[in-house]
Amino acid sequence: MTLAVDCDLRKVFAYDSDAKRVVANGEADITSVILWCRRQVAPTVLFEVASAVDYTNSKAIAHHKRRWTMFNIAMAERLSQWCDLHVAPSSAWTKGFDVKARHRMAKCILPNKDLRECEAMLWFHAHEQRAWVPWAQYLREL
Repeated sequence: MTLAVDCDLRKVFAYDSDAKRVVANGEADITSVILWCRRQVAPTVLFEVASAVDYTNSKAIAHHKRRWTMFNIAMAERLSQWCDLHVAPSSAWTKGFDVKARHRMAKCILPNKDLRECEAMLWFHAHEQRAWVPWAQYLREL
């Protein structure tokens, strides 16, 4: 069982590749994903994690990114208690392709951009698993 999670600021999106089912569609927290994990046997969850590097010059953008980063990391930690969490910052898993290119490559069909990102994560993971690392390893290497 593999699930991909796109965790924005107070909006969580998740897609189950095996069941071809949306697990979270803009919920305010990670609870529905945790419930999904509790019903599975040894689930693997892919999670786009905030990068430790930020080159933002704008104070407003930097402030928003910091808020998103704190929420993203908190949700990853909560989720890590219930599943085999593998994370990658977008710079690692996207290989530099823009959003439209990723969605074309992965043949994404879901109606929402964030859910299509989940489909793309699953596709890229199937083709390059090394971009994704266990949560504990990511934290050790910060």
